[in-house]
Amino acid sequence: MDTMNIGIYHTEIHFVTVPNQTPNITKIYLTSASSFKVFWVTPGDETIDGYRVAYRSLEGGGGWSTLAVDKQTSSIHLKKLPEGTVYVVRVLAFNSHGNGIPGEAKEIKMDEGGSFMVILRIMVKMRLLLIINVLCCKSFGMY
Repeated sequence: MDTMNIGIYHTEIHFVTVPNQTPNITKIYLTSASSFKVFWVTPGDETIDGYRVAYRSLEGGGGWSTLAVDKQTSSIHLKKLPEGTVYVVRVLAFNSHGNGIPGEAKEIKMDEGGSFMVILRIMVKMRLLLIINVLCCKSFGMY
């Protein structure tokens, strides 16, 4: 009687993917005629390494300029940009396998007459920090 040995093979499949999260820009505003600040949130709890904030001139149609920040960062302040230029801004998450899908792009014009935020920080007794946000806008004639 012949005997037959049957080997059992075990194979594991690991899927590696880029982030499936799409960051959403929640706020974008001018801080001067040549700078702006952008804030974002990412739905989900997927493991990521950080975010890439990409921006480019709407008129020029050139390539994207990109800045990378760590995963704890949820805003960035872009400075020394040419006045009068309209920028398109978008944010994407990334990990060691690559870039995820960028969120919806937003536009902002570098304009002296645009909105700006002044943050006054006043130290008060008992180590309290009072922050007063004053939002001024040319259209309201408030400055």
